[in-house]
Amino acid sequence: MSSSLQALLVVAFLTAGVPFAARPLRGRVPTIILYLISGIVVGPALLGWIQPDPAMDLLRKLALAAVFAVIGYEFNLRDLTGPMGRLAIWGWLTTVLTGLLLALCLPVSGLARALALVIPLSASALPSMKFVLQGSGEWAQPLGTAALTAGIMGQVGPVLALTLLLSTQLPQFTLFRLALLAVIAIVLSALPGVLRVHVSAQESFQLVLLLSVGLLSLCVVLGVDILLGGLLVGFVLRRYLPDPGQAPVIGHFNAVIDGFLAPLFLILAGSRININAVIATPFWPLVWMLAFFLVRGLPQFLLYWKQLPSGRQRFRFSLLVSQSLSIPIAVTQMEVEAGLMTSEVSALIIGGSVLAALVYPSLAMAIKPSLPSAAS
Repeated sequence: MSSSLQALLVVAFLTAGVPFAARPLRGRVPTIILYLISGIVVGPALLGWIQPDPAMDLLRKLALAAVFAVIGYEFNLRDLTGPMGRLAIWGWLTTVLTGLLLALCLPVSGLARALALVIPLSASALPSMKFVLQGSGEWAQPLGTAALTAGIMGQVGPVLALTLLLSTQLPQFTLFRLALLAVIAIVLSALPGVLRVHVSAQESFQLVLLLSVGLLSLCVVLGVDILLGGLLVGFVLRRYLPDPGQAPVIGHFNAVIDGFLAPLFLILAGSRININAVIATPFWPLVWMLAFFLVRGLPQFLLYWKQLPSGRQRFRFSLLVSQSLSIPIAVTQMEVEAGLMTSEVSALIIGGSVLAALVYPSLAMAIKPSLPSAAS
């Protein structure tokens, strides 16, 4: 059996088995973390069932792009045009500035490497925040509104920053390539209104597949980061299928991503983590967990004093925006490939993001104010 087929068989087994193994935990540990841990176990550092392989690496990148296509599809520019949206933009920029000031105090050679440390710390997991706040009945309240806009910037902002950071050309050529890609995406977005052609559900899925592969291939040709390509796929799909509730193809697309591509990315990403670095210095993931709050959460606590007057609510909001997992994994591993970060540092940052994803949402819910009783 070839190494690629063996790795694919292991991934398929874990994709199907991890959700069943997670049932006794009753949601106390997110499934996304279990996929990551299973990837570490079957990776080269432990069992060695999955080894570095070009075919699986291509699958990992395509899966990652598909995950970000969903983020792009759910992105609505109108969410960032109001006061809360503008505050979210300033909040993310303040996060980056705070992180850079701290990173430049470390023995880091150059601005690019400092920014490579900051970008994963500036991420926020919007799906996780939405899940937590919907469960507590706060998604429709001011805390949920703040989380929505901050989460959007916490997903889109790091991808745009990484795209510029990973460019190997002169800045003017980078801007030209990005502008060319944007023009092509705008033209593709305008086609539905021009053509007005009715297609079946099967044809819609085929068009979605063609659009996704075509835009991602264009990103590779132009030398643009594949994460940005995934976002652009989502932006364009939004014009073709503006109403997710009335577009069955989006349900099929999400089923493929949630059922296979996202777990595949997490398992393969876990297999690439340098777990020996974490074992050698186990206290550093704790340091990075605190860094997520210091860089991402603390500026929001100071900025949102007017929108969230309650100090407790603002602190809970700061905890929620300080956790993310998929973006730090994707960002740090791409920075390792670009030579901007070592695999040891990447493993420690990912370890910190795992701890943040476990601790911060639980702490935010633990200090949630109790509802007033009927008697009072």
